[in-house]
This record gives sequence, structure tokens and C-alpha cells, in this order.
Amino acid sequence: MDFLQELKARSVDGIGGLYVVITQDAKTRDVLMQAFADREAVEKTVETGLAHYYSTSRRKLWLKGESSGNTQKVVEMLVDCDADAIIY
Repeated sequence: MDFLQELKARSVDGIGGLYVVITQDAKTRDVLMQAFADREAVEKTVETGLAHYYSTSRRKLWLKGESSGNTQKVVEMLVDCDADAIIY
């Protein structure tokens, strides 16, 4: 089962439609940031391999590094047991 199928099978759509996302460095496991993602952001992340989030201040999809060029390549995605938090 792929990541999106697993998320859909759990029939959870985050908290208020948003998932908490913790982003970690793939090598060091250092936490880089905490943000939110809606279903579209998660789907775009899976589709492109680049971290997408939902900007709560701008209320829109956000590709990390879209302006700065400092994108985040997603190596693995994990979901917690409640399916309301994700690690990129």
C-alpha cells in the first residue's frame, strides 16, 4: 500500500482538514521545521518528491523554496498511528 492509500484507508483528514508536518533532515534526523499540510499538499509532495505545505497565513498551497530556491526533497514519508501527523 502506498502512502496516499494508507492515509485514505484510515479515513482521517487531519485536524480541521490539516495535518501537522514535521520535517527532518534525512541524514542527521534533525528537525528542520513544523508546518501544516492539507490533502492537496500531501498529494503534491507524493507526486513531485518536493515538500509542499499549506500556508495558514496565506491560506494556500506552498511549495517550500518556491521563492528562495531552497526546496526540500522528500526521501520518506511517515504517518503517526492517529493519521493526523506526518513526517517528511
